[in-house]
Amino acid sequence: MVERPTVPRKMSGQRERTGNREEPFAPVWPDRSGLIVPGDAKSLTATDLNGDVWPDFVVGVNDDRVVAFEHAGSPTNRVIGVRLEGRSANPTAVGSRVTVYLDDDKTQTAEIHAGGGYLSQSSATLVFGLGSGPQVDKVEVRWPDGVVTETSSPAGPHVVIRRSD
Repeated sequence: MVERPTVPRKMSGQRERTGNREEPFAPVWPDRSGLIVPGDAKSLTATDLNGDVWPDFVVGVNDDRVVAFEHAGSPTNRVIGVRLEGRSANPTAVGSRVTVYLDDDKTQTAEIHAGGGYLSQSSATLVFGLGSGPQVDKVEVRWPDGVVTETSSPAGPHVVIRRSD
């Protein structure tokens, strides 16, 4: 059985902005984050349980039920999820580097990796936060063999990019 408490919109990491220049981020303790798992938690997986692109968490607890935290999303901020489909020898494109170019001249980069932690494997979908304003100009993929491909102005929050042979 999976418990599905709703996580506050603030579930975006373990640190929050303080507004202090010397220490711009401070820890968010479990009693404030909504992420409390009693017992002997052994694994954490980030995945999209409900198809809204926002990352949800699934926690494996030793000798107990799995606990799921569903991200409530945001009414003002947006995300884009990029999933790669590689060649048959590497279908999830492990080792690929994805860069999202925004129309405000900012970029975000992430890499597909295998493994994640003890007894867990997170989704191969990369999630990029867009905030409320910028739009995606293009998504660039540097595949493991060094080939670079670009996708211009992808539509929607779910983007699947296939490596052509």
